[in-house]
Amino acid sequence: MRAFERTFVVLAALACLTSAAAIPALAQDAGQQAEEPRWVQGELLGVDTENGTLTVRTSADTELKFHYTEDTEVTGAQEGMAGLATIDGSTVKVYYVTDGDVHTAVKIEVQSTS
Repeated sequence: MRAFERTFVVLAALACLTSAAAIPALAQDAGQQAEEPRWVQGELLGVDTENGTLTVRTSADTELKFHYTEDTEVTGAQEGMAGLATIDGSTVKVYYVTDGDVHTAVKIEVQSTS
């Protein structure tokens, strides 16, 4: 009976440790999924395809830089991001998520072209 009790205690301890290690990872995933994208509208100042960024000037005369990925959706511009790079001065609405100081565009809507 002693061997059974020791085995049970060891297995219970392992189960607790495994559960405790998984909780922070689950909480982090839940936090990332719960974040709703913010948005900003302004004038497209430029697209840097080499660094994967675009710069927008808001109505408050603030310049904001956004990173984009291959998953960033672009609407209102032909040829996606490549087309966006050719229409500086256009009004755009950028939906983005923030991770620390980095803003990543998830969707870019071209509102008007100049």
